[in-house]
Amino acid sequence: MEISCPGCQKRFLVPDEKLPANTKVVLTCPDCKGKIPIDTREKSEETDLLPDTDQDIAIEFFEAGTKTGLVCVPDESIKEGIVRALDGLDYKTSAADDLRTFYAKVRYNHYDVMVVSEKSAEGGTGNNPVLRYLERLPISVRRNIFLFLISAQHRTLDTSMAFSLSVDAIINEKDLGEMREILQKSLSQNEHFYKVFKDCLRAEGRV
Repeated sequence: MEISCPGCQKRFLVPDEKLPANTKVVLTCPDCKGKIPIDTREKSEETDLLPDTDQDIAIEFFEAGTKTGLVCVPDESIKEGIVRALDGLDYKTSAADDLRTFYAKVRYNHYDVMVVSEKSAEGGTGNNPVLRYLERLPISVRRNIFLFLISAQHRTLDTSMAFSLSVDAIINEKDLGEMREILQKSLSQNEHFYKVFKDCLRAEGRV
């Protein structure tokens, strides 16, 4: 489908398979960052009479090879620090401020790193819908996401607790000042751990 940004007038080609069918979508222009509304619903008299209640879906454009991150943290000051840390590691970072935004973003985009706070839902980690959603992902998808948990109760880089919570690494809120260094160390270890495995998959043409 060919689309045009109403702000800067740039035109883009978006593969049809990237757009969800029969709904309204709002894309972000990669040039001016303006909003591009698209309606993929089939036009009919019945459709035109329906109330405009569709929720916007955030599809983001990333250049090939771009490292991407998603931050799901309710505390604004903590979120800003995490975004700065990821930006310093050359990640293109987005934020999901509520569950609706989170589900929309992860459904239509891939993120290499996700940073989630245990405070994203009442009840801590055991009742966190974000963590439950990610835990149910197919392993072929989940292993390509580095999941970082921000916690007030668990120790930083506690590997046993991280394993039990189905996350890749933990950072305690008291250590957020060292977020960039801890994130860099954890990502390096994760890349080394999976390197041989991913090399084998590539050799077999499975990735």
